[in-house]
Amino acid sequence: MSLKLGIAFYAQQDNRGRPTSPHWALVAHPHSFLAPDVQVYQIRQNGPNGWHLAPHVCGLIAAPTLIGVLHIADISGLSIKHIESIVAPLPATKNRDDPSGNIVWGCAGWVIRVMDRLVKAGYIRLPKGAGIDQVYDIAGRRVQVLKTVPKSTQAPLAIIPLFG
Repeated sequence: MSLKLGIAFYAQQDNRGRPTSPHWALVAHPHSFLAPDVQVYQIRQNGPNGWHLAPHVCGLIAAPTLIGVLHIADISGLSIKHIESIVAPLPATKNRDDPSGNIVWGCAGWVIRVMDRLVKAGYIRLPKGAGIDQVYDIAGRRVQVLKTVPKSTQAPLAIIPLFG
């Protein structure tokens, strides 16, 4: 039992068509992010009603706005069912529980909250000297690199390490 874990980033635009910060989603699969059945854990804004959980299964390659994936870790001893038991009880709203340290709550904060639970449970380790409150800035720099990775038929999805 092993699981590949990453953060998928999707391009977004504001209501005027201008690029905004990318959407974050936690992605997991036992073998490959290229599989047709990758588990996607995310929150979505529900208009004036705030945030809601919006998990689903899909092939990441088919997502037209996908920028790519920052690979967090290959985790032995963790299954999809196990990660679901960690993710399911976490609300989509901030609820005074935001280890990201960001001022504004959103999809990035929620993904970092899940990562924090996985770090505390001993499933993933942050690099020496890095704290969970630094993941947002680290990921922001890595997404800029991710955007430059060329895609091809052999590599249809840009995947680089989060901590690289």
